[in-house]
Amino acid sequence: MTLSSPLRVTWDLTTKCNLSCRHCYNTSCLTGEGSPPNSLHTIAEKLADTGFFFVTLSGGEPLMEPQIWTLIQMFNDKKKLVELATNGTLITEKVAKKIKNFNINSVQISIDGLRETHDYQRGVKGCFDKSLKGAEYLLKEDVPVIVSTVVWQENVEEVQPLLEILLQVGVHGFRATRLISMGRGKTSKLEPLTRNQIKSLTLHMLDQRGKLQDQIQILLDECISFLGEKIHEYGLSWSGCPAGRTECAVDFKGDVYPCVFLTYDEFCMGNLLESSFDEIWHSERFVDFRKIERVCSCEIADFCKGGCPAAAYGTYGDITRKDPYCWRNNHE
Repeated sequence: MTLSSPLRVTWDLTTKCNLSCRHCYNTSCLTGEGSPPNSLHTIAEKLADTGFFFVTLSGGEPLMEPQIWTLIQMFNDKKKLVELATNGTLITEKVAKKIKNFNINSVQISIDGLRETHDYQRGVKGCFDKSLKGAEYLLKEDVPVIVSTVVWQENVEEVQPLLEILLQVGVHGFRATRLISMGRGKTSKLEPLTRNQIKSLTLHMLDQRGKLQDQIQILLDECISFLGEKIHEYGLSWSGCPAGRTECAVDFKGDVYPCVFLTYDEFCMGNLLESSFDEIWHSERFVDFRKIERVCSCEIADFCKGGCPAAAYGTYGDITRKDPYCWRNNHE
């Protein structure tokens, strides 16, 4: 099924960032790029005229884009729900109040482990405390906060201690996601989780989801699909990767991709400075992308649909391959 428009669009406003994360998928940094205001306004206008419900403003660090408040107002005027994905370090009391006043639906803050690990991973000493403080400022303004953690070998044991800290802070949601091999994450020395570690982490997060449902919302990685029909026992469902089907991504230049982890030239579907969003969404390139079949002979292949194509592409350079993180085999 192809929707007339996606449910969600993630827009990377810039690749400028005050941090330099070792796993960054688009290699953002202080010398990153942004678009001229006129280009940003054109992209925002074309997105706002589309039928999607959510737009997630990301980067880089989106709060480093001077035009961000003007862009948010443009989406507000068209009744779109706006979410912000940030590292949290630039959120002061004043910024938190502004986020509240601009009716931001929720803010996702990235925290990748405990203090020492997070500061090392993000390349700036003291950023762990700043990110947590940013979350506290938002919570004081009653802005929903979700913390997202990228998990690899060195920080997998810190997921639960971090969750316990977040429970004390009072954030609304927590997500632990695997490392996808792209950008700086492909060239860094970070070791991805093994398949068995992925399975253990997935089961642990499902367990915490049940135990903590009255305290915090546990948001799950797509690896839940490897459990097959068993996820229905947890009140969950799965209909395959949403990339290019219910979601898509836009970069700071206006290029449209199936998702933020497939921002390679071969998956560029068009540019919003040259075409309307609807023209791109219903283009032959997108139609062909949606027809790509994954190669998997597992007994739950019809249910799982091969897992994450971006994970397969990052590892094998082949989008049709089975998700490399899948812990199942033909005999399981």
